[in-house]
Order: sequence, then structure tokens, then C-alpha cells
Amino acid sequence: MRRGLALFLLTAAGSGWWLAPASAQDSLGYGLASRVPVLCTLSGDIYTASDNPASSSTVTAGGSATVRIDLTQPAAQEIGRVGVRCNGGSATVTVASNNSFRLITGSGGANREIPYTVTVAGTPAANIAVQTSYAESRIGINQARELFVTVGRVNFLQLAAGEYADTLTLSVTPNS
Repeated sequence: MRRGLALFLLTAAGSGWWLAPASAQDSLGYGLASRVPVLCTLSGDIYTASDNPASSSTVTAGGSATVRIDLTQPAAQEIGRVGVRCNGGSATVTVASNNSFRLITGSGGANREIPYTVTVAGTPAANIAVQTSYAESRIGINQARELFVTVGRVNFLQLAAGEYADTLTLSVTPNS
């Protein structure tokens, strides 16, 4: 039995497999890669008095402020500017209304609702949540767009007295 073991050791030692120098073709490479996703943020200036852009509140994502709409003016009223900042690609800004684009007092209903329209960067969002897209060609630059509300002629004698309100929610989604 010793002989077989010795012969095996001699055979292994004779081949020299652990002493062989590395050839010039032996190499090991690691490719490194990663991906930065397209990200966008939303910010805005909300004009707390719709006829005076100087009286504005700067709002960042998740923030809010109340704008007083002048119901005696049937023209478009600029209520603020919405800013979108992306690191590439383009973005979609979605405008949604809690009350289907109607100012409502109490629980709403007949004589308790005032319809209005919203325009973002010249694109109307009338009675639906609409998406407005625009390309971001400058990475990291805040692209501000005007936000307007238009209320038609209001017959105050046909409306219930009270505070009328709605909440607009703007959100941004990067386009793939």
C-alpha cells in the first residue's frame, strides 16, 4: 500500500501542475456598470392673491397653499408657476381635482358649484385629469410653466352664499 501512495505522489510531483507559471493569456476582468434612473421633482410658486404674483408662496413637493380666485373676473387668472426638474428625458405633469374642476360649497349640488378650467403651459385640463408633457433638454434645470384658472361668468344671485373650494394636485412622472 505504501508503494501505491508513493507512486501517486511521484506522479503528481512529476506533472508540476502547481508550479506552472501563468501564461501571458491568463487574466481576469471585471466589467463595472450601473444605471442612474430618470428622476423628476416638482416645485412651484403659488400666488396667494391671484392678481398679484408678488404675493407668492414657494411650495416644494408635498406642500400646499391656498389661492383666492376672483369670481368677478371671467378671464384666465394666473395662480402660480409649476416647476419641473429632471435629470434627463422628459416628464409628464398630471393635474387632478378633488371636485372634478368645480369650486364647491358644502356638499355641492344645485346652486353650490362653480365650474372652472385649468391650463398648464397653455394646455387645458377641462373637467378631467390631463397630462402635459414637455421635453427636458437641460439636465437639472428647473423648467417653470404657468398655471392658470378660468372661471366663467358667475351669477351670484343663483348661488348659495358661502366659501367655495377645491384642491388641485399636481404630480410629475418621468417618461420612459
